[in-house]
Amino acid sequence: VPPDVLLQHDYYLPPRGEKYAENIKRAVEHHKQRGRFCYMQTPGFFECFNDAFGIQNHLMYLLMYPEEMAELYRRHADWIIQCADNSIDLGVDMIHISDDWGAQKAPFFSDQVARDYFLPYMKDFVGHIHSKGRYCVIHSCGKIEDRIHIFVEAGIDGWEMMNINDVRKLYTEFGEQLCFQAWPLPFDPEDDKAAKEAAREFVDFFCHPGKPALLGMGNREALGSNSAPASHVSYLTQPSPGPLGRDR
Repeated sequence: VPPDVLLQHDYYLPPRGEKYAENIKRAVEHHKQRGRFCYMQTPGFFECFNDAFGIQNHLMYLLMYPEEMAELYRRHADWIIQCADNSIDLGVDMIHISDDWGAQKAPFFSDQVARDYFLPYMKDFVGHIHSKGRYCVIHSCGKIEDRIHIFVEAGIDGWEMMNINDVRKLYTEFGEQLCFQAWPLPFDPEDDKAAKEAAREFVDFFCHPGKPALLGMGNREALGSNSAPASHVSYLTQPSPGPLGRDR
């Protein structure tokens, strides 16, 4: 479906539903009673239209239908703001955007495309979330470290990333502006001493006041396997000063 056709239809349903909201409310209350930090995920700007267009067509449409695509993203921003407002009303602490921007070697699109099509609406969305006193974090797969400036300029609070990006370099340069998902250096999960040393190195590098990091647990290379003993994982999970280590 090309974007000019899609724009002719009212394809967004109001993001409401009492039964759906009640289920979320109960889940949030359950976790809040246990002192847990809760977030809700909303669909991002680029990723959500891949189902409608197919990713190859989507990328071509950015060049073929610039005005129509901009209008689609604007409508989407309005809709996810409504979703976020509903989630905040139900008690969540943070809004999480899912928007994969790249493949294993490079981003899907140029920095200029990101600035023209996504940055203005991301700024509006993130600014709205911050006005509600909540955090806004993005999950974005792919080797897209070259797009870090877009996230920073949009005001995003954190990036849940893949470890194919140079997270240590990014943390060193941008750690006071973004909370990064990060991993310990590789270690043998069967070696208790190695686990402690990796934990200490991780904390020394990534855990600083006003410059926190989120421990990534899905890294086979770092943990050796997905079945690392719970006692070893515990060395890496130290109490934090608060959500993202900052006040919002």
